[in-house]
Amino acid sequence: RCELEIYPLCLHVSRTDDNGKELLADEVMVISRSRLLKEVKEQACALHRFPEPAAVFHKMTLRDEDEWEAGDESKTLHELGFIDEHRLQLRKKSKLRESPLSPA
Repeated sequence: RCELEIYPLCLHVSRTDDNGKELLADEVMVISRSRLLKEVKEQACALHRFPEPAAVFHKMTLRDEDEWEAGDESKTLHELGFIDEHRLQLRKKSKLRESPLSPA
């Protein structure tokens, strides 16, 4: 079955450096809400030329008081409640801390 998605999501994707600091290089992806977060992470890593293994975090706004959340990669963007202009952040798994980083 083929479906046409009239309004795909526009996501802003950032990444961290080797020290865990968010870089200013922000890329934009246009993607279907029906995609799994795992698939989106793979595309985002390719877009940023980010080495795997990577962890992906998300939030809805740029506000500093909003926390980055770890995403369940087995769920679709729709199931995770993604909206247009949602933000993704890629981090090296070896650099993760117990609590998500705040943007610099």
